Amino acid sequence: MSRAMISLVCAFLGLSITAAVPESSPEGPRYEYSSKNSPGVELKLKEMSREKRGKVTFVHYKLSATGFNPGKELSLYSWVWSTKNGNLSQSGFRVDDAGKVACPQPEPPKVSETPKTQCQAGLEENDINAIGFLAGQVYMLGLISPDGEQKGFVEVIPFPIEAEDRGCRLQAKRLSLNADTWLIEGDGFKPEEAIHYAFKGPGGSYEASAKLKETGKVAFTITPPDSGTLHGSVTVTVEASACKPVLRFKWGISAIEFP
Repeated sequence: MSRAMISLVCAFLGLSITAAVPESSPEGPRYEYSSKNSPGVELKLKEMSREKRGKVTFVHYKLSATGFNPGKELSLYSWVWSTKNGNLSQSGFRVDDAGKVACPQPEPPKVSETPKTQCQAGLEENDINAIGFLAGQVYMLGLISPDGEQKGFVEVIPFPIEAEDRGCRLQAKRLSLNADTWLIEGDGFKPEEAIHYAFKGPGGSYEASAKLKETGKVAFTITPPDSGTLHGSVTVTVEASACKPVLRFKWGISAIEFP
């Protein structure tokens, strides 16, 4: 595998709303992957059900939030790809005195004046739908106050690509539309231990050794090879003193299929 395919970023660091947002949806603020919550703020996504409609899978979630200040106005944004700006899903939420993210019910405006994004129910009453996601694709949501003082984020992978061996875990996150850029994350390794990692895939192979930081986590990206090969599969192996997880997944054009 050519050197261009392996891009080590943060190398071995301690580390009904739908996902199908129309192109005309208002763009929200840009937050880099992965953005951090304001102190005390936490968002949770709970999967409720999933259903297959033809080749497409609908995954239904409930979103809850805690830690926002009472009276704070919030807007809900979604990121289908982590490298793009957020799309505004719903606006007009307000935190009540009990800390719950509610949707106030003002006097109804004329239909023609009603914003399409105006909330119609409290946050937890909404059905959050991830529709047509592919393997390894990340769906990120964020609740952000207009003044930017408070914000919270949560992500989920409806169809995760994972491997585990004796407590050591690897996961592949797809970062690009054409499935040629992936983030590999791992945890469960011993802090500061030496590991050997290897990659096999389009364009050849690559292997090297490294020493982990005190967190026992790994993080690196795989990017296109010089040859421009955009199909096939990739094998990622991380060998440590007590474990050897092996992660295999489809690459490029081969990965563009519904699971």
